[in-house]
Amino acid sequence: MNCYEHEGRGAVTSCGNCNVGLCKECEDGTIFRINNQALCRKCNFSTACENDKIYNSAIMVKKTSMIINSTACGLGVIVYIVIKLTGYQTSSAVIGMLICWGIGFIISNFFNKGKKTANKVPFFSGTIFEVIGRTIGIIFGFFIQALGSPIMIIANYIGINKVKKQIADNNEILASFNYNNEKINNSEGAFSADIGSRIYEYDGNFSYCPPNGWTANNFPDLKYKIIVGPIEDRFAININFIIDIFNGNFHEYVNNYFLQLSKDSKIMGREQFLTNSGISGECAYIDDNQGEFFLRQVFYLFQISDKKFIAITCSVPNNVSSKYLSLFNKTVKTFEIISISS
Repeated sequence: MNCYEHEGRGAVTSCGNCNVGLCKECEDGTIFRINNQALCRKCNFSTACENDKIYNSAIMVKKTSMIINSTACGLGVIVYIVIKLTGYQTSSAVIGMLICWGIGFIISNFFNKGKKTANKVPFFSGTIFEVIGRTIGIIFGFFIQALGSPIMIIANYIGINKVKKQIADNNEILASFNYNNEKINNSEGAFSADIGSRIYEYDGNFSYCPPNGWTANNFPDLKYKIIVGPIEDRFAININFIIDIFNGNFHEYVNNYFLQLSKDSKIMGREQFLTNSGISGECAYIDDNQGEFFLRQVFYLFQISDKKFIAITCSVPNNVSSKYLSLFNKTVKTFEIISISS
């Protein structure tokens, strides 16, 4: 059996999930393992995608629990103050506060899924003394739990930051797969999409062929058309074009361009890029947080004339970017400069 990733190399083991052959390099380079057995590239990627769902679900649960407990604690303090102001004893005010805290603790526990509880004895079984004992135990337990509500706020805060770190680490893994996506294919058709008819932007002195079936839209504040593709994860995948006037050479323009990126943007890789017509430029892979969207953006930079440069930006949700990077390259390779005389 040969290695699935490196044809011609003998396999030393098989993927712990799908059983394809893996060579020594693939075994050493695996990120995840099942029963201490390495995974192939595709199964590593699938595991990272699954982890992304798990981590994002976990952080939502913890945030919800923290909000509930924080609200309950805040209401409890208000109840304590109101009861004290109305002239009742401190013990009554404390009980009122703890009731609010306990209710918040109980509600927040509904969001902690998957926890198994021990088999319970029916409440009204046994002697009257056993029933009274259980009743006292429940009341006492309720107030003990109430004291845990403020502690849960701290625990959830720590947990949220821990999961955020896990998400960041997992995003690094996803980004590495998306950047080197030679064999992470998806059969939904994005890679095989045909290139459509050429679009000419005479004001910008350039033309290109968009993906077949994508629409070219005009927006009031933008000079050139935006190419809009399918919607993935509530985000419309798009390609846009911006002309920049810059006093400097191409190398200076590229460096200056990347200096202007937001602090939430992270450059994952840069490489030279050559179009079908022989125009040389630079391509950069950027991970960028834009509000609720975590995007992979691919920037293609070219020089059109002496002080005129163009930035072509392709934007796609990071977790599905492996389906579209090849299509972005294929589209931008059709980029051509229109001479002034045309």
